[in-house]
Amino acid sequence: DAVIAEAIKDSLPSATHTGNSTDVKDAVDAGTNSVEHGSMTDLIPDATFAEMKEKGIAYDPTLTVFQAEMDLSKGDFELLDRSLVQQVGPADLLASTRKVLQNEKRSSSPEEMDAWMDRLRQNLLAAYRAGVLLITGSDAGNMLVIHGPTVQEEMELWVRAGIPASVALQ
Repeated sequence: DAVIAEAIKDSLPSATHTGNSTDVKDAVDAGTNSVEHGSMTDLIPDATFAEMKEKGIAYDPTLTVFQAEMDLSKGDFELLDRSLVQQVGPADLLASTRKVLQNEKRSSSPEEMDAWMDRLRQNLLAAYRAGVLLITGSDAGNMLVIHGPTVQEEMELWVRAGIPASVALQ
């Protein structure tokens, strides 16, 4: 509350990273300008999305970072072989990333990650249906979330979740 209040006082935008629907509601009540992630643990109530629309608060679901976590939980590093990633990622960085990932212990099960992604998709669709401004972000810099090509991946994930392609592109 204090950080957002100070940002408002100084005419600065604020972006609030959230993890559950209570966090989202708290951020909306405080007057944030955007909500990042939304909730992976539960569904965000329609009333919260209605309030976000009314207040002009944007929603950035960052599905890409959760897709990366899902891939990590399954030991799937195929993303590192994608053409666009190969074009923008330095070869030594991609090779060292693959080496680190092959030895990393998994913190979440694939089933848990599937459930998180399902809730994230549902929340994205609910935000869209409520008319909330959607913005594209990816949390690039996290493991398997490479700066540059993740924007395209994010839009692709939106479309797979049910967002019309024209909306994802806008």
